[in-house]
Amino acid sequence: MPKIKKSEVLKPIILTPQKFKFFMGTGNNHDLVIQILKTRPWWVQTEDKDHCSLAWQQWTPSQQFYAQQRPNNISNHLAGNIELHSKINLYKNLKKFLGKNAFRVLMPTYQLYGIEKANFEQHFKYLENPTLVPEKQSDISVDEVIRSRSNALPMLNKKTSQIILPNLPHIIVQKPKSPRSDSTIVKHLPNKTLPEFHATPIELNRKNLWILKPEGMNRGFGIQVISSLEQINEHINQCRVQPIKPTKPVKKQVKPKLTLDQIIKTHTTQQFLIQKYIENPFLFEERKFDIRCFALVTAKGEIFIYNRGYLRLTGEKFDIESTDMRTHLTNNAVQKLLENYSQFEEGNMKTFEDLDRSIFEASQKQDYFSKVIWPKMKKTVAECVASVGQRILGQYACHNCFELFGFDFMIREDLSYILIECNANPCIELSSPVSWWLIPELLDDVFELTIDKTFKDQGTLDLVGSLKGKQTFQKKSVEQWRSINPEDRKLEGMRWQELQRGFKVERPNDFQLYVEQWRSI
Repeated sequence: MPKIKKSEVLKPIILTPQKFKFFMGTGNNHDLVIQILKTRPWWVQTEDKDHCSLAWQQWTPSQQFYAQQRPNNISNHLAGNIELHSKINLYKNLKKFLGKNAFRVLMPTYQLYGIEKANFEQHFKYLENPTLVPEKQSDISVDEVIRSRSNALPMLNKKTSQIILPNLPHIIVQKPKSPRSDSTIVKHLPNKTLPEFHATPIELNRKNLWILKPEGMNRGFGIQVISSLEQINEHINQCRVQPIKPTKPVKKQVKPKLTLDQIIKTHTTQQFLIQKYIENPFLFEERKFDIRCFALVTAKGEIFIYNRGYLRLTGEKFDIESTDMRTHLTNNAVQKLLENYSQFEEGNMKTFEDLDRSIFEASQKQDYFSKVIWPKMKKTVAECVASVGQRILGQYACHNCFELFGFDFMIREDLSYILIECNANPCIELSSPVSWWLIPELLDDVFELTIDKTFKDQGTLDLVGSLKGKQTFQKKSVEQWRSINPEDRKLEGMRWQELQRGFKVERPNDFQLYVEQWRSI
């Protein structure tokens, strides 16, 4: 840090009366967000969610909020974010956007009802025995067909008493012979022309493993690896068992930590989807991992991608034969409950630089992740948002609103990559040196690109412009964070943190503007 002469240090700034109010919802390390917002002295906290400039919370506000929203009353969520963070919506949007190239970055995914359930069962049986085509036609009700393909309006062929569904040549609907028949029956014929079939070469999917997920949940809740059709209903039924409610109200109750079994049993009423499991993952020190990266999307149509991210690793060596979910799930919400959490590294996290070294050790390819894979991943993230376009705003303008998304990828043995999912409300816990190195600056960078542009206290900014002292922030390395005891780690490097001492911190913003104004990639 350059030395500043006493004569150059300004007196503490006297702020103007103008202040903006923020409301803070609880959960997902909200205390950190409060600390970072309070480094901006023109912001104060309020408990009144209906009368504030910024409402920061885990959940997307009601549609009524956006219908009545004013440009100076914003949220950290976009009204149509379900188009991205819904697993099945993301899959369908990107599949449509990329066409035949979609399965370079996607694993086949199906919803477990209607036509898609029947397609999945065909796919599963095909991988189980690719020499056989199912002889028995699967029967589903026409109600399920219409529900799963709402735009496929049936047309009646009077001569044959059959209903033909447009764009679905493998579907024949038999008109019921008896007026007392409960429902029309659909004969779903075997169809091996689905593009999903060609995305799963037999030699890479010999175990025929699939991963079952609730459609609208994250952080490992409800996930199960399955290898038989019977396991699907069994797991879904377990997840949908309703929890026992206490008979007497409790004034103060500490929320207990969930066990791995409780995480898997979600008590959900949501629909489930099933996705092909990656049976040949690239391993980091014999352990499975995924890659978390971040994107900021604004209501203006800007897509920013953060230049840093991290790996989330399991605490067990990978064994594809194992039924222990600890070897398969990389989510920190799952891993932190286990006895061997942090036995290899604090918080089970590694950096992109660590991944570069691991790939080099395995393949002798220098900086292959940072120079080859990562640029392609960033393009895929931008394509995900572009595939949704302005639908991410819902039917409203979402004036000045924004959203931080977390995208998860995995790498296969051949160093190709697969998009797993997109998360709204990504985890911002400081659970490792890697997250201390990344998360606070990530949030500060988000605010510089959003609220700092929308809410300006002109009096403070005039004083900032007259500052003679500037403090260039020297970022700590991950190794330096590791050398500090967790209880001694402190927030640093925030742009407005030193303002009261007459300084403004100079630090580059690590977000890269990838797309603006909803332009195509």
